[in-house]
Amino acid sequence: MLECRNISVRYVGSGDPEASVLRDLSLGCTPGQITALLGPNGSGKTTLLRTLLGVLTPSQGQVILGNREVNGWSAADRARRVAYAPQIPSPAPGFTSLEVLNFAAVGIDLFDQDSLIPHRNVVVSALELGPLLHQPFDHLSAGQRQRLSLARAVLQLLASPLPPVEKTLLADEPGSAMDPRHLLLAEGLVRDIANLGMSVLVVLHDLPAAARLADLAAILGADGTLQADGPAVATLSPEILSRVFATQFVMTPQGPMLVPAPRVPLG
Repeated sequence: MLECRNISVRYVGSGDPEASVLRDLSLGCTPGQITALLGPNGSGKTTLLRTLLGVLTPSQGQVILGNREVNGWSAADRARRVAYAPQIPSPAPGFTSLEVLNFAAVGIDLFDQDSLIPHRNVVVSALELGPLLHQPFDHLSAGQRQRLSLARAVLQLLASPLPPVEKTLLADEPGSAMDPRHLLLAEGLVRDIANLGMSVLVVLHDLPAAARLADLAAILGADGTLQADGPAVATLSPEILSRVFATQFVMTPQGPMLVPAPRVPLG
C-alpha cells in the first residue's frame, strides 16, 4: 500500500521558505479502489503525486510504500510497485510510439522482452493504439500521447511480477485531452486494473468523470489541506464542492454540475 502520513511539502526558492504547498496531509491508496483527487488550481494535487512517487521529499511526515519509506526502495523496486501517467507526457523525440510503450520494461528491469508482449497486446487493444505504434511519438496529438502514456504506465504494472495488491497507478488528469470515445476506453482500462486488485489515485477536474469512475474521493483546499475524503458518492456533494471551489454546484443524475454564475456585460 502507498500512503502519506502527516506530510507537508514546500518548494525551495519559492520566496517564502515557510510557505507549504501541502500541509499536514494524510491519505492512503486502497487496493482494488479508484480514488479521485480533486481541488482548485494550485492546491497541490500534482505536488502530492510527485511526493508519493518519491520525486519530492516532504518537509514533514512520511511517504510509506509497502513496509518502508518510498525512497528506501531502489528505483527498479519502486517502478515494480508504482507507475505514473502525467497530464503532459514528455515529447520523446526520436522514438516511435511502440518504443515509448516498451519503456515500461526498462523501469522494472524486465530483460525478457517476450514476456512483455501479452500484456502489451492487452493495453494496445484496450486503448486502440495499433495504428499509432509505428508513428513518431512527438508527432502525435495531445490526446494520443496521453493514451500512450497511460498505456505505458498500466503496462509497467501488468508486467511487474509482484501481486496486484502491491501495485499503484498514479495518474494526473490522464484523459484531459482525449476525445469522448477514448476517454471512456481509458476509464475502462483504469477500472480493469482496479478490479485486479491494484490501487489507483487519479487527479481529475472533470467532476462527472470523477462521479462516474471513482470509488473514493479526496478533495484538497486552496491552502493545501485535505478538506474531505471518503466514499465518492458522499464526498462529491454539492455542499462540499461549493465550499472548496467557492462556486455553486447542484447534483444531477450525471454527477455534480456547476450552476452558471450571473454574467456581467463587458463595457
